[in-house]
Amino acid sequence: MPHEFNGEQYKKASIHQKEWGNKIIAEFKLNVNERILDLGCGDGTLTAELAQLVPDGFVLGIDGSQNMIETARKLEKKNLSFRVQDINTLHYKNEFDVVFSNTTLHWVKDHRLLLKNIYESLRQNGILRCNFGAEGNCINLIRIIKQGDVAP
Repeated sequence: MPHEFNGEQYKKASIHQKEWGNKIIAEFKLNVNERILDLGCGDGTLTAELAQLVPDGFVLGIDGSQNMIETARKLEKKNLSFRVQDINTLHYKNEFDVVFSNTTLHWVKDHRLLLKNIYESLRQNGILRCNFGAEGNCINLIRIIKQGDVAP
């Protein structure tokens, strides 16, 4: 069951999360037409920044919290959309050039399924860039990657 958050309160309380996410975004070398998936987009602030970088592309932000998506939808525009969706139910196939996630994936319990779904959602040569919010949050993910059995 996804966690429910207050999107407007999160906008005010997530200064550090946005700083961390902006560091990742600053490292992207994007063209103007990539398709990007933001997993756990929260209030949509970082997702909207990604959309500015790909004016001829498309960015989809998903979050399991209805309230977060209601807040994020205020930012929607031609190349930016938001959807309530549990990360555990990703069903995209070969659709995205970039999958981005900032301080969210530690909430996911089945990292093997997560990585399989991300892999399937990426186009050839696609990339995953993610940030975990605190030390120790990605131990399970690293263990699964080291096992090497995440690709379909």
